[in-house]
Amino acid sequence: VPRLVSSLATQRLIHAGVGSNAKSDMSNRKADDIKKDMIDKLGNDFGSLIYTLYNEVTWLTFKWLEFSELYGSKETRVELLNQSAPFFFFTIQKVLWDNLILGIARLTDPSESMRKRNITLNAIPAFLSDINFRNEIEHDIDELITESKFCRDRRNKIIAHMDYDLGIDVQNAKALEPATRTKLRSVIERIQSIYNKVEFKYLGTTTAYKYLQSDLGAISLLHTIESGIRFNEQAFERRKRGEDINYNY
Repeated sequence: VPRLVSSLATQRLIHAGVGSNAKSDMSNRKADDIKKDMIDKLGNDFGSLIYTLYNEVTWLTFKWLEFSELYGSKETRVELLNQSAPFFFFTIQKVLWDNLILGIARLTDPSESMRKRNITLNAIPAFLSDINFRNEIEHDIDELITESKFCRDRRNKIIAHMDYDLGIDVQNAKALEPATRTKLRSVIERIQSIYNKVEFKYLGTTTAYKYLQSDLGAISLLHTIESGIRFNEQAFERRKRGEDINYNY
């Protein structure tokens, strides 16, 4: 049974304090109800892990959707952003891109670092009693780890840290593997697939990530920018005629 997640629903389902009063499309249940259901069926440790991963994968998907709508869909949209506030939207592009890289790196990190447990896809197999299914998930995660290595390299060398060779001793630096939208989309879809396999196995549902929409996000912003540009053009003509223009900001 696919679970449809709307933009409003996901804002509520993600971390406490981030969302709105909107209801989820999963039987109109609130986030606390979904978490309780997962814990009741899977136990406190496994249920809490799956609930947290659900939120993280959904949040990653939404950020990817917003990035794609703005920067990876139509050239005319990029032109519109450059026409309105080019440096600001360049900054947003870089911040969103780095955040997507970080999100993938976090989800694919080891289940333990420096004797500290991590919330990551790698923590799932320890809870799987079905040997065949555990082997399948471990295989899928291994493939994901290989495919997403470029994200962790970037996180370690240019986002969370500044690698000396890459920053200064460039001649001796090993070049980072290129990061592209196509590769990022493939990794995110693989993450969604692994999560949905586990969700379907133990909860009998899947999350329909491909149906997520950006109704109140990037598309709404683009409409507002376009209207603002038209307003400025009209205001310019009015100033040429000597009329006063009052702005509310």
